[in-house]
Amino acid sequence: MRRTGVGVVVTCIVILVGVAAGIFALRGAADEKGYAEPWTPPRGALFGYPVAEPSGHAIVRALIGNIEHTPPGETIRIVGYSFTLRDVAEALVAAHDRGVRVQVVLNGHSRQFRAVELLLRELGSDASMRSFLVLTGNSARGADGRGVTHQKSWSFSRTGDARYVVMAGSMNLTYLSTGQYTDVYSYVGRRDVWRAFDAVFRRQVRDEPMASPAMTRRLGRDRAYFFPGFSPAEEPIYRTLRGLPDRGTTIRVVMHAWHSERGHRLASLLASKARAGARVEVVEGLHVGGGVRAQLLAGGVRLHPGVFKNGDHIHNKLMLADYVRDGRRHRLVSTGSDNWGQLSLSNDDLVLMLDAGPKRYRQYVAFYERLRARADTE
Repeated sequence: MRRTGVGVVVTCIVILVGVAAGIFALRGAADEKGYAEPWTPPRGALFGYPVAEPSGHAIVRALIGNIEHTPPGETIRIVGYSFTLRDVAEALVAAHDRGVRVQVVLNGHSRQFRAVELLLRELGSDASMRSFLVLTGNSARGADGRGVTHQKSWSFSRTGDARYVVMAGSMNLTYLSTGQYTDVYSYVGRRDVWRAFDAVFRRQVRDEPMASPAMTRRLGRDRAYFFPGFSPAEEPIYRTLRGLPDRGTTIRVVMHAWHSERGHRLASLLASKARAGARVEVVEGLHVGGGVRAQLLAGGVRLHPGVFKNGDHIHNKLMLADYVRDGRRHRLVSTGSDNWGQLSLSNDDLVLMLDAGPKRYRQYVAFYERLRARADTE
């Protein structure tokens, strides 16, 4: 009996060791895929600075980290204009292979890129499936034959230790964009934000014109404006700038492209505010029109170049406003994918209007001042 007891004990030990080894092996496999490792997604403002290799880009690292730590059964959604980053495409394919729903909507011109060819081959293009890639004809929700899908947002139903993560801003998923100045804002644990982007995504996937595509969503103290469909007089940038007080207000703009009828209307408005006593400064990007520049300069707006000697340049669509109304100080940040031109009114574009508060606002001002300092020393 004693020998039998020893045999039972030995057998039990062997079984337990085998189970432990199996658990370790499974956990190791999960770790290799990333989603079992501890991960807290970054939140708030993220800024991209020009780098030689995408692996050194802070926003790309944050995005790939979120993708790698999305567990099976959850959903990743990518909406974008251009997509060439192979590392991001491979991370999305790996997520799909482990059981994540990977759903992508891109502007149609992106079909030419190898990263998109990979995604099409692995995900397919059938939007009724769990994973897919849809290439839009023009604006995903706007009028037939007009505009493009220009929104830049990345959403996760869960990643790491957080649910409902939504990242949106001015960065294309391209090698070109890793050599530009960009920004992204990341909401974490915000079901209301996820639902707002989900409602738009479900229409973008259809790639069909809508009679009234413009959408405004309140996100706590912030707001999201989904183009197209806003009239020139009621689009959010013009309406916001028009409502700012003149005296005592500081307005800082970092704009990649600024031109055409809408651009002139916004430039005229800012010039008039500068004449009335507002402090207005602009870091101007690669595609700021000469007429816009002339209007701003005539109004006393101070301009700083956002295209630098070595070829680095801004791709931001930022506006910062600091003002006092009814005895209370306000700090406003507008960011997203909206260039200040007429075409944006026809695009699937996004404006995030952030009621920033002191801490968030200081982050954006520090980014602006870094650009301005470089501009003034080159």
